[in-house]
Amino acid sequence: MAPRGEPLGGLGAVMEVRAATVQDVETLVRLRIEMFREMGWLTGSVTEADLITASREYFSAMIPARRFFAWLAADDGKIVGSSGLIFLFKPPTPDNMSGREGYIMNMYTLPEYRRRGVATALLGECVRFARSMGAGRLSLHASSLGKPVYQKFGFVDSRGEMRMAVDAVQRRGEPGLTREVSRE
Repeated sequence: MAPRGEPLGGLGAVMEVRAATVQDVETLVRLRIEMFREMGWLTGSVTEADLITASREYFSAMIPARRFFAWLAADDGKIVGSSGLIFLFKPPTPDNMSGREGYIMNMYTLPEYRRRGVATALLGECVRFARSMGAGRLSLHASSLGKPVYQKFGFVDSRGEMRMAVDAVQRRGEPGLTREVSRE
């Protein structure tokens, strides 16, 4: 996708939003770590250095493989925000006959550039690209700061999702997960 210039309030005359490439891996890693740091998620057993290494390896492999798509926003050449998108392929459902779903992640804007349209521009790129790829549904996890931006695009709150950390359950040796399953 060619760079797109969009005038935004409070920024330079034109903000550039462009697709990230493998040459942008270090920038994507830096913004991802800043996002997690701000969210208070860099506590626990995983070190920041380990997360940096794992993120660098992921982006370096998945961007050229076209399994992770990202966009960067720049103000006069300074990267001020990022967004990311992956696709999931599920069986068709009545409300998503394609079965293709996009998951938006890594939405992050530097604090001094917030409330100036950066996230809106980045999200717009994600939505346009997902539509062009035939995605029937998009989802994301919203921070309280991001929720109004997503709602403007038509995202609605869905509380029905449940999660589990597979490794944690396996370590506990939960009943039913350690016995063999017949493949007949």
